[in-house]
Amino acid sequence: MNYIIIDDKVSSKILEEFALGFSSLNLVGTFSDSASAINHLSKQHNIDLAFVDINLAGPDFLPGIGNLVNPPEIIVLSSTVPDARNALNYNVLDFLIKPVNYSRFTMAVNRAISLNLQKSSVTSEESELFVRGDSSLVKLRMKDIIYIEAVKENASIRTLDKEYPVHYNLDWIEKQFPSEIFIRVHRLFIVNKRLITSLSESSLELVSGDMHKNLPVDRSFSPHLMNIMNVMAGKNLFTFSQRNSVNLPFDLYGKLYFIP
Repeated sequence: MNYIIIDDKVSSKILEEFALGFSSLNLVGTFSDSASAINHLSKQHNIDLAFVDINLAGPDFLPGIGNLVNPPEIIVLSSTVPDARNALNYNVLDFLIKPVNYSRFTMAVNRAISLNLQKSSVTSEESELFVRGDSSLVKLRMKDIIYIEAVKENASIRTLDKEYPVHYNLDWIEKQFPSEIFIRVHRLFIVNKRLITSLSESSLELVSGDMHKNLPVDRSFSPHLMNIMNVMAGKNLFTFSQRNSVNLPFDLYGKLYFIP
């Protein structure tokens, strides 16, 4: 998630340090005045979240945000509770009272992450790709993929009915497939995290239809996976890593075709 900060330098630095604990957050700008921030937001339509000191931004900022083509979610900051709560009249996502507590910051950011996940999940679940079948291209829905396994320098996509070899390695697939659906759990496996039914530090179980598949979890991926599952369960404790899926055309013969 791309985010900006509209606050003084001292507070901005604190927020930046807090945000380092969230690998899914990407800082794209800090502003000390609302005019510069609005100008930036009017030109850049890929900002998902904004931390806004409502006293610094001024009373016209929130109404102005509502006029943008693609406004970000707003987390308001204020030194006083009444000012922060008044901002809720403009449908802001949350408010934080200064000095900002890290635990409260985490809760607010997790709300933003969960909302962003909800917005993007419908599009990603219904997205489709073509893979090479026995004699023709086969269309698969992302949500029907159970897991992807590394096979030497390439990979194999597993659905309920069949396995499809593709000429891309797991590192490339991890970057291109929507992270709101898939997660790397092992150097050899990427799984559909929505099909995880049980999880430990060393293994997990995937269930889809009649298939029950146990896969190993690499120790280096385990903490990250635990964090994601906590967010999915609605626990305001951790965050997750999210990359944007990319739709690209590819050549035939074992390669992937994304449908825009």
